[in-house]
Amino acid sequence: MSQFELLNDDTTILMIYQDTFTVARLKELISYKLYRKFTDSPENTRRSSFASSLRNSLVLIEEQNVRINMDNFQFTFPTDGMECKLLDFYTKQWKTGKLKIFTDVQVIPSGTHGYDTSVKINELKLEFAPDEPPLSDIETSLDEFRKQNLES
Repeated sequence: MSQFELLNDDTTILMIYQDTFTVARLKELISYKLYRKFTDSPENTRRSSFASSLRNSLVLIEEQNVRINMDNFQFTFPTDGMECKLLDFYTKQWKTGKLKIFTDVQVIPSGTHGYDTSVKINELKLEFAPDEPPLSDIETSLDEFRKQNLES
């Protein structure tokens, strides 16, 4: 598999299972779901949301009296990537490969007891790695192979 490359063009079309999305729309959906996941409290309880729990967690290094606030997070999911297809506008063909989602989340306290929080998604990136290397990589490899054979 090729290396993952950032999907910069928001009009790029992706197919995940049988559903198709532009990169922009998929980012919107992921942002919304992440926001809801972080800020919604468990139903019918007075417990805090996941974000509040994380925000209220402190790492205490007692030897040096250092308090590290856990309010900025970076997530990558799925870690190995998920099966996906990308529509190549030039060839009008689907490229199979894997998609990874990267996000940078900041949890901001908004209540006096830390139960209410606000979540800001600072960055959301999608990366795609095709199963087949691009033709330019194959041509470069063939050129190197020919050069080595001529030298021997």
